[in-house]
Amino acid sequence: RQGLIQAGLAPERVFTLLNPVDTTAFYPDPQVPKQYDLSFVGYLRFPKRVDLLLQALAEMRQTRPETNLLIIGNGAERDNLETLADTLHVGAGVTFVGWQDNVVDYLRQSRMLVLLSEHEGLPVVALEAMSTGLPVLLTDVGSCRTVVRDGKNGYLVDSPADPHLVAERLLGLLTDPERYAQFSAEALTVRETHDMRQVTRNWERILTVKPLT
Repeated sequence: RQGLIQAGLAPERVFTLLNPVDTTAFYPDPQVPKQYDLSFVGYLRFPKRVDLLLQALAEMRQTRPETNLLIIGNGAERDNLETLADTLHVGAGVTFVGWQDNVVDYLRQSRMLVLLSEHEGLPVVALEAMSTGLPVLLTDVGSCRTVVRDGKNGYLVDSPADPHLVAERLLGLLTDPERYAQFSAEALTVRETHDMRQVTRNWERILTVKPLT
């Protein structure tokens, strides 16, 4: 939006259509027990850099041996990632479940979502996770900073991600229940800004703008 305005378009004629999230499906359920510390959702291919997440997990388990990771999705890198998990001696702490249609059920069982992609737009799964009450850790790519307030509802890290820094950020939050609860509450604010109804209101505003004559 800012680029278009700087190019000369009138601000009142430039609208931002936010990625919507279905808040009727993605919402917290306190009755569901947490089984996974970290979750990844997406295609298993190199630009997603799940290899760096596994490296971060290996470092975390040196301090917190019970730390575990859920990986949802399939892709060309799955075999390599399973081998890497064993090589890093974290295989016992990693669960690969493949493609799943009921992602929300797994998110409710998770404490955090982690995406270390080299490039993204704005991952819808990040909005879905936050709408379910999960803090997120994302690489600072694409439009991720429009929803992640670093140190408030999640963390942003440079790409390519530094596994040591990722491990440090994640451990700090997972081992501080009070701070985690604050992050989780802040994450839920995406339900107000990216709900389907809000997106509908944005469309209504656009459709009422008079055309140029």
